[in-house]
Amino acid sequence: MKMRTIAAALTAAVMTAAMTVTAFAAAVPSGRNLPEFRYTNDAPYMNTILDYVKKTDGQYYDAGDVMIPNYIVLRADESDPQDVKIWGNFWTMNYDLQGDNLFTKNGGEVSGLIHLRKTPAGYEVTGFDKVGDGSTYTPDMNRIFGVDQALMNAFRNLDAVKEQNRADTIRKYVMQNGLNIRTYQDYGWDKVPLF
Repeated sequence: MKMRTIAAALTAAVMTAAMTVTAFAAAVPSGRNLPEFRYTNDAPYMNTILDYVKKTDGQYYDAGDVMIPNYIVLRADESDPQDVKIWGNFWTMNYDLQGDNLFTKNGGEVSGLIHLRKTPAGYEVTGFDKVGDGSTYTPDMNRIFGVDQALMNAFRNLDAVKEQNRADTIRKYVMQNGLNIRTYQDYGWDKVPLF
């Protein structure tokens, strides 16, 4: 009789643990089940820029479970709808979901001036003046961001805001989609709590 009670208690405990694990697994999607990142309540051209950068520079990175950009717009000039100018820093960041942690799979950065045209259907990218690497970096930086000192200073001080913007963007994505993701992490670094 006593053995049956212990066995029943163990069975109940195992079933409770299994249900808890199942509930947790359901709350944390895995693999490609993560929703695609989209900008909401932001400037109407942000998803156009996102799609463009994903197709151009983003094509060189293996896809992760989700791509969450780290875009910092330094200045926007919308005075000419046929040539909307967006100066910024645009990171492609691909993550794999590991439990409740987004682990950085790969990514890369491109900075510059994006040109857009407003159309009845929305916006389209008409050009992208990029800051190059190596010997072209300084001349490109001066040509693109050197139009005035405030813009150049903002570009030079990107490191001060980059990580905070990244955490804010990931947090917004998690909250908008009701996901049970608590941290993100780069290879070799500690997890960064989101909440």
